Amino acid sequence: MRPRAQHDYNLLNDPYSAFDLAPELASLACDPDEGQPICTPEQVINYAFKAADDPLTLKEAKELSDWPEWEKAIQTELNQLQQKGTWVLADPPDGRVPIKNKWVFVKKYDRQGNLDKYKARLVAKGYSQIPGIDYIDVFSPVVRLETIRALLALAAINDWEINQMDVKGAYLNGHLKEEIYMAQPDGYEDGSNKACHLIKTLYGLKQSGREWNTELNIQLSKHGYRRAQTDPCVYIRHTAEGLILITVWVDDMLLFATSIKTMQIAKRDIMGTFEVTDLGEPKKIVRIEITQDRKQKKITITQTKYIETILSKYGLQDASPVRTPLDPNIKLEPGNSEPEGRSNNYASLIGSLMYAAVATRPDIAFAVNRLASFTANPTMCHWTAAK
Repeated sequence: MRPRAQHDYNLLNDPYSAFDLAPELASLACDPDEGQPICTPEQVINYAFKAADDPLTLKEAKELSDWPEWEKAIQTELNQLQQKGTWVLADPPDGRVPIKNKWVFVKKYDRQGNLDKYKARLVAKGYSQIPGIDYIDVFSPVVRLETIRALLALAAINDWEINQMDVKGAYLNGHLKEEIYMAQPDGYEDGSNKACHLIKTLYGLKQSGREWNTELNIQLSKHGYRRAQTDPCVYIRHTAEGLILITVWVDDMLLFATSIKTMQIAKRDIMGTFEVTDLGEPKKIVRIEITQDRKQKKITITQTKYIETILSKYGLQDASPVRTPLDPNIKLEPGNSEPEGRSNNYASLIGSLMYAAVATRPDIAFAVNRLASFTANPTMCHWTAAK
């Protein structure tokens, strides 16, 4: 029997305690067999608009015509896990039941909506982890959208260099403090009946985001970066050549530098520490499209693809635009009938609109906030106003 540490469970951060998943979104973010969450709330945004033809299981992927592409993606993931030393095969202690895992498949698209690559990720079913034994704290910050907008504005005004980097398998860089055993990758067992004794954090584990953030902070601190007091996901370094700022959203980094030379220093620092993909000038980050015109000192941020996806999801792709986001003549009142199951779909729509309002469309913020107050029991009047 593993000893249970004494902790104040009021301080344990459960990422699902206040995160209401709509049914159609839950089916993507949860294990279809057991209906339990397998990814963190910040990852759900990536699955919210998962392509309809993306397979949900390994069996389903094998039945598709593009299985060779998915198989290559799986092998790429397994090679990365092995390279990172994510686990060692071992016999689990008596009475220990290894946690399960599953494959998550997603097609990645570029800014124009063209297929970029096939992505397969091995995800641990972290919902079976025991609080106080398998994990303690799970909270992990991401850069505020207000910070990204402010730095982009400063970059436009001061003609800073801006580049984007993506850390490959970011969560695989974290170090586990707890003793956790996981079953061998689904569909790729070696027949030895041994379990994976996890050394590094893995996607799906509750503490993975926190441990990755801790490791990133340690490594950047070694290079002389310090966290901004107003945002823990902004790192600042002053050099003789100029200023460097780095923003972090899980594995996506925006690099700001006052000159080409300081940008080279920033890239050298990161590339010498983590395996990254240099994306050059930023085109898109967290579903926000970025267009820079250095001659006019102007940077434009939009969410065209994101908004088009929402419109398509709710059958509004042919809707006509209006001048105001909410008709001032409509009187919105609470519903009198019993709440219906569709309230979850209404909440999903409001949540999608809320992200657009927070990120790039403050003009719809009041309308979204007003409609959000009726989420518990929406009527057709509220649905019509939202659409």
